[in-house]
Amino acid sequence: MSDEKKEILRLLSEGKIDVDGAERLLVALEEGRRKSEAESHQASSRKQPAVQEALNSVREALAGVGPLVGRIAGEISTEFQKERNFPGEVEAEELPELEYEDNRFSIAEGMKLYIRNDKTGGPGGGDLCIVSIPGEECVMESEDARNLRVKRSSSGPVIRWSGGTLKLQVPENVSEVYAYTLGGDAEVGELHCPVHIKSMGGDLRLTGLKHRFKAKTMGGNIRLGLGAGGLDSSVAKTMGGNIRIEVSPDTPTIETEAVTMCGNIIVDDELGHIERTKNVAMEKMTISLGSGEPQSRLKVKTMGGNIEVRRTGNE
Repeated sequence: MSDEKKEILRLLSEGKIDVDGAERLLVALEEGRRKSEAESHQASSRKQPAVQEALNSVREALAGVGPLVGRIAGEISTEFQKERNFPGEVEAEELPELEYEDNRFSIAEGMKLYIRNDKTGGPGGGDLCIVSIPGEECVMESEDARNLRVKRSSSGPVIRWSGGTLKLQVPENVSEVYAYTLGGDAEVGELHCPVHIKSMGGDLRLTGLKHRFKAKTMGGNIRLGLGAGGLDSSVAKTMGGNIRIEVSPDTPTIETEAVTMCGNIIVDDELGHIERTKNVAMEKMTISLGSGEPQSRLKVKTMGGNIEVRRTGNE
């Protein structure tokens, strides 16, 4: 990998540019390189410093921008704060406590559930495990109850924990789940509702997916197990990690767009129609799983990692 590409990835990892900005820089860099190679040695010698000069200008322009991501261990990115819209995030907004017994509480039909990991009152970090259960009660299991708080909002309960592993059994009547963890892994198993999940520095694993989802991580891998339901328009993105998609025999037709910067895309031959485009900086592939009309769409993207699409049981 060239020094220029490494520099762009460094700026991305520090939060000084976003994924779209990094992609534009990489594409521009490769276009400049190809033009230089196509011309004479004399013209090439004039253009290559121009590419480096442009990159230096970008560095200087970004030098004064504060990091959006902050430290992996604690700071929360401004971008994700806007995306997740957790109740109680506005300073003036005070949420009342939600009383519960035996680490369980009821959730009314159609309410949302919010789960956030932070450093308030604890060390921060920690893994998250979410599974679905019948009924209307949410059951919590935490390594240290002192690190666990539950608040009440107009749209649904807000669970906040500040360290250690948190295991949740989420009732089927929940309409949507929003979850965030700092530096820990997160696993979601066969939820009966859409899920939005993000980790700063951890791996994400979503299995038995039946509904729309959005999964993002910085510095971790993503593993998706597609189930029998429709995904509508779903998204999975990672910076610096790999993405693996596992397709079961009962998975309906899904139009999948896979994009990797500085990585490879590997697909089982029998999965369906494949259209592939590739240049030095980016590889893009559209995969139509199955033979019928697509019932849902999935977009997966990684910066610096590989993407695999496999039948269940294939390695």
